[in-house]
Amino acid sequence: MISEKSTTTPICACISSLRRKEVIIRKRRFSPSPAASLPYDKYTGRKCLCQCARSGILTPDSGTVLVDGRTPHRDRIAHVKEIGVVFGQRSQLWWDVPVIDSFELLKDIYTIPDNIYKKNLEELTGLLNLGELLRSPTRQLSLGQRMRCEIAASLLHSPRILFLDEPTIGLDAISKLAVRDFILRQNQLHGTTVILTTHDMQDIEALASRIILIGKGHILMDGTLEDIRRGGENIDETVAELYRSYDIAN
Repeated sequence: MISEKSTTTPICACISSLRRKEVIIRKRRFSPSPAASLPYDKYTGRKCLCQCARSGILTPDSGTVLVDGRTPHRDRIAHVKEIGVVFGQRSQLWWDVPVIDSFELLKDIYTIPDNIYKKNLEELTGLLNLGELLRSPTRQLSLGQRMRCEIAASLLHSPRILFLDEPTIGLDAISKLAVRDFILRQNQLHGTTVILTTHDMQDIEALASRIILIGKGHILMDGTLEDIRRGGENIDETVAELYRSYDIAN
């Protein structure tokens, strides 16, 4: 069971490595309002895990999935109003229309009040430097520009929880730093819980103060970045060694 209840703003990370989509997660309560990340290998099954927690598309064979006190597959409408989702390799923006038109459509989908929409749009436009991008069709944006717009789109309705699936994949160094800085700011200023799935261990080092290693459906480790670094300064090598020590395939 994944249980998430938001009240404060520490940052934590979760490393997931599950073989053959074997999603059997034992009860685990994350610290409230963390930025939780799920680095993974090709056997992770993390998509199944996130689909259970994110949208309720999948239901657990046994046990319970709780996100912010709700069961996603039973309370889908109430649940999706409180979450935002960003995919590094997919877009929620309409490809051939200006970005602002996509934002307006999302406003209607989430029934965002005019005053809240205007406030959030102004804040996100300023923080993510979107002013010159809003009138451009999505297809004309660079990857870094599109990712900034995707993140803004996911936050227009003020979600309590933000799921980020490889948000920095393919980005240049400047764009990666901008995305990381914004995630930290969002977590600290608004108390937004961030759940991050990524291959990029630098994202984990930059964002996370707590790390949970999941393998073969069990919690294998729950600690800090320093706990992982006790095996060596290179976090990639240390995590790979942890995988090997639990006989998890590369």
